[in-house]
Amino acid sequence: KRGVDGKDAMMYAIEYGMEAQVLPLFKLKHPVNNTDINDRNPLHYAAIKGLKKTCDLLLKAKAPIKGQDIDGNTPLHYGMVNHVTGLVQLFCNYNPPLNMQNKAGQSIAHLAVYFKSVEMIKFLGNKKYSVNWNVADAKGFTPALIAAQLGEPKLLETLLKLGASSQAKTTDGNTIVHLAAQGGH
Repeated sequence: KRGVDGKDAMMYAIEYGMEAQVLPLFKLKHPVNNTDINDRNPLHYAAIKGLKKTCDLLLKAKAPIKGQDIDGNTPLHYGMVNHVTGLVQLFCNYNPPLNMQNKAGQSIAHLAVYFKSVEMIKFLGNKKYSVNWNVADAKGFTPALIAAQLGEPKLLETLLKLGASSQAKTTDGNTIVHLAAQGGH
């Protein structure tokens, strides 16, 4: 059975932090790929809550790591938004869509910069992951352009070392230098 919001028992258990209720649902072979009215599956909810152990169980049960919700976010987007480094590292063991963009055009590279996580950028910069550091969002902002706008020289330097373009421009023509100057950096 599902609620009017399309959530099933597993989604509710995860959403309300009742991890003890999730394991019995696994034993009953509860589906891990159901989605609610917002196209979120149980893995989205576990990532939103930052529940690494539950995410691990869901991934082992083949929950769809590439599923996008109504806003285009994958479970990995939510892992990044919640600053759960161990969760993002766990997801990376399951071949997640590292360069998938949500409806605002944001990839996990954009989110790592917005949250000023040099640690996460360095982790994702590992050669075994193929993150596109030059992907632009809906307004033409690449991760490097965001770092310049935020006045984060350490982030910008790390991104440039990983291959981000120093020549990128936003849709309105702003460069790294323009954005840094506009922000007084």
